[in-house]
Amino acid sequence: MAMHLAPIVGADSVVGNVSGGSSAKAMAYGAKGKFDGSISYATTRTDIQIALVSKPEVGYDALEPVAVLFKDLQSVFPHDDAPFKTLAEVFDYTRQLAGPKEIPEEIAHRRELSAEARLVVNFQ
Repeated sequence: MAMHLAPIVGADSVVGNVSGGSSAKAMAYGAKGKFDGSISYATTRTDIQIALVSKPEVGYDALEPVAVLFKDLQSVFPHDDAPFKTLAEVFDYTRQLAGPKEIPEEIAHRRELSAEARLVVNFQ
C-alpha cells in the first residue's frame, strides 16, 4: 500500500507492522499519536469484529474524524461532521502539513480528540 499512497500523498512511506492483539495495538498506536498526518492505518475487518465483541480500550471508532474506508465494494463512509467531503480533500489537507498543526475547529469538539490526537486515515 505504501508504494501506491506515496504518489498520492506526495511523500515516501514506511510500513511498520504492529502485530498482536487483533489490531488493538495498532489502533491504539494510531489513535494516541500527534495530529500531524504522518500515520495511515491499514487492517482487515478483524478490527471492527474485535471492537464489537471484546470492547478493547481503543477501537476503530477512536480513529475518527476523517473516514473509514471499506475495501469491499470500494465504498467510502465519511463522518457527517467531517470537514472533508472527498478523499481528494483528505489527501490535499495532509500534503499541506509540514509539521504539527492545530485541530480544525469543525472537528475539535469530538470526544476522541485530545492534544495528542492525529489525522488518521483508516484503510480496511
